[in-house]
Amino acid sequence: MIGKQAGEDVFIVDENNNKNLSDDTIRPYRQFDSKSFSDLIPCKYNIYNGAKMVKDSGWINIGANGSNELTYSVAQHFECDFSLDNNPYKIGIINGPPFCRFCFENPIIAILSEGEIEKDSLNNSDLATTGEYLKLGKNYYYLANDSNDGRLVTLVKEKNVSTKTGTQIGFIAPDFNCHSINGDSTSLKDYKGKYLLLINVSACWSEISSYKCYMDLTETFEDKFEYIGIDDLSIALRNNIKDVKITSRFVIAPDNPLIRKTYRPDVCSRTCFLIGPDGRIADNFEIFDWKTVLKKHF
Repeated sequence: MIGKQAGEDVFIVDENNNKNLSDDTIRPYRQFDSKSFSDLIPCKYNIYNGAKMVKDSGWINIGANGSNELTYSVAQHFECDFSLDNNPYKIGIINGPPFCRFCFENPIIAILSEGEIEKDSLNNSDLATTGEYLKLGKNYYYLANDSNDGRLVTLVKEKNVSTKTGTQIGFIAPDFNCHSINGDSTSLKDYKGKYLLLINVSACWSEISSYKCYMDLTETFEDKFEYIGIDDLSIALRNNIKDVKITSRFVIAPDNPLIRKTYRPDVCSRTCFLIGPDGRIADNFEIFDWKTVLKKHF
C-alpha cells in the first residue's frame, strides 16, 4: 500500500503475510538501489515446492525510481554443502533476471568452494543455468531441474562433453547465420581459424555505458580478433552508433533467430562470447569486465 504521512510519500508491505497492514512498518520512500542490502525488507509468503504449499520467507528491496514510482527486486539465495568422491563442495543458487519474484524458474547456479579452495568472487563463466553444466572434480554435471522454491537441484553426471555444443567454456560454439544492419550476411564458418568476439550491448538501465565499453574494447584489441556487435533495439543501436561513433558489423537479435536463441541470453544482455580458432568457446564475460578477461588471452 502507498500513501502519504505528514506530506511524505510512504508505503507498507504485508511482511508477515496475514493480509493485515495495521501491524506492519510504515516506510518512507527512498531511492532504489539494486546493489544495496542495507534496507532489505523481510517477507513471509506461501510457495508450492513441487509437492505441496509450504511457508517460506525471503527479502525484498523496494525503492523509488527516477519518476518517484516504487520498484523492487528480490534478494535471496540458497547454499548447499555436499561431497562427491570424498571431495567437499559448496554450491549456491539464485533466481536470475528478468523475473523479480521468489520462484526459481530461471536458476543461476555456481560452485562457491571446492575442497580447501573458496572463491571470493565469481566471473560470468563460473555461472550455469538450466541446460548447462557444472564441473565438479573431473566430471561434468548437467543442471537438469530445480524445484519451484529452489531447495532441490537435480544434477545429472555427463561422461563426455567433448562433443557438446553450447556457450560454456570448452564447448563447441553454436553455429549461426545472420545479417547485419547494413544488409550483409555472415556465419560462424566465415571465421574458422580466427578469434571471433560476439559482443552484446544494451541501452537497458544506461544509455551509453556498454556502448562505450564496446568502443574501448574494439579499439584496444582491434587487430587481435574479429567481432560482431549484438543489440535488441535498432533505434538505440543506431543512436549510439551516431553518438559514440562506434563502427563494425552489428546485428539486431530479434531479426536473427539463431543469434537470439544462442548468444543473446536476455533482452538486456551485455554478455560477450569469445570463440577460438578451433571453433570452441574460449571465454564468456560481461562487457564491463573486458580488460581483466581479455588480457588473459591476448
